[in-house]
Amino acid sequence: AGIRQLLNCSDWRKLLHIVLVAGNYLNSTNKSTSGAWGIEVSTGLQKLAQAKATGRAKFTLLHWVAEVADSKAPELFSLQARLDKLEGAANIKLEDLKADLVQLVKGCELVERELKASSGETFGVPSSTPGAREFITAMKPFLLETAKPVTERLQRAMDSLEKHATQILDEHGEIPSKCSASQLLATAHMFCKALNKAREENLLAQVVEDKKSKIEVKKKTGKAKNGDSTISPCLAATSKQLDKQLKVDQLNKKLRNSFRKSSTRTN
Repeated sequence: AGIRQLLNCSDWRKLLHIVLVAGNYLNSTNKSTSGAWGIEVSTGLQKLAQAKATGRAKFTLLHWVAEVADSKAPELFSLQARLDKLEGAANIKLEDLKADLVQLVKGCELVERELKASSGETFGVPSSTPGAREFITAMKPFLLETAKPVTERLQRAMDSLEKHATQILDEHGEIPSKCSASQLLATAHMFCKALNKAREENLLAQVVEDKKSKIEVKKKTGKAKNGDSTISPCLAATSKQLDKQLKVDQLNKKLRNSFRKSSTRTN
């Protein structure tokens, strides 16, 4: 179910297109990749969170992808909810299922051989072992009506699963020896989750930036008001000189008056 969800999801391909643009830009500036075009989904998606912007330590290429998706295709942030089968499917290993199916097939073959030996089909003579007839009575209907039909149905389901697993790896350009279908599903699930987190961090960073801008505006506005209500340094200095001169003039006037009074008394 997880593989079919990813194969049939057009928005997932849209998201990969944005990632491809970012990856191609990275490759074009990276000498080690010699300007290669394209990225490996299984490893490239994880590297987006490691590529940090110059001058913005907390802003990565993943945040840029979230920023572009937020402005161009906000529906991509619902992928985590819509691709709800990925996490469960990622925990299932195709190799383990195949090994379990092989054991079921071997068990059916063993029961079938025992039935043939007990009924005489193998040696031409029915088995005289105690309980042989009861074994045939109980196990032959079970083998023909339940065990073999179920095993055959599981085998068809396994063939279909292997076909879809190969298809999804081919569509994403992955090499089966390096990346399994379950690993790819796990990467897709974790990336959708990380994308939503990057969007939340972008929104939080924007709120913080807006608050800083408002504080700066208030500071500038406050300085302008204070500048209107205060005297400039030059005017303040001139005012002090005038006050000092006025006090000196007043003192001189008092001295002159006192000398006049004293001269009048002596005469």
